[in-house]
Amino acid sequence: MISEKDTSLLEKLRSYLEEHNRASLGHLSLHFRVPPEQIRDLLDIWLKKGMITYYPGISTGTCGDPHGASDNLIFEWIDDNGE
Repeated sequence: MISEKDTSLLEKLRSYLEEHNRASLGHLSLHFRVPPEQIRDLLDIWLKKGMITYYPGISTGTCGDPHGASDNLIFEWIDDNGE
């Protein structure tokens, strides 16, 4: 069971992805000021329900990038009123 704080963040993530359709893990982490691991754990809930999908983003090729490769994952909202 997830905490009330995580439930609130999960709903904010849902609203953000519904509005913007897609976003990278790194962007979501920066936007919500939450570690990417926590964002990923919460997004796994929507993944298991088939409401979002993800795919690798384009690497910038920047050396010394402080974010891991998983931060380039792009999450996309695919659920449209249960369809």
